[in-house]
Amino acid sequence: MYELGIILIVAPLTFIVLPNILVPFMHWCDGTGEFSPEAKCRRKLLRRLGQWEMELEWLRGSEDSADYIHAEKMISMLRRELEEVN
Repeated sequence: MYELGIILIVAPLTFIVLPNILVPFMHWCDGTGEFSPEAKCRRKLLRRLGQWEMELEWLRGSEDSADYIHAEKMISMLRRELEEVN
């Protein structure tokens, strides 16, 4: 009976905790820079760029509104920042 309880606790922990430890360690060993500050900044900028592009698509049709103009400015600014990071 206790064996079943131990298996039910250890098995999910193995599938959740082990990959979260091994994957970053393997990237660090490979030297891919996946977890470097530059890569983190690039991912953050790409996420924000995607959000603003979705906002721009939502505002499509009202090209003269202030929100649309602001979204266009933010997208161009984020693209310039991405070019600087790359």
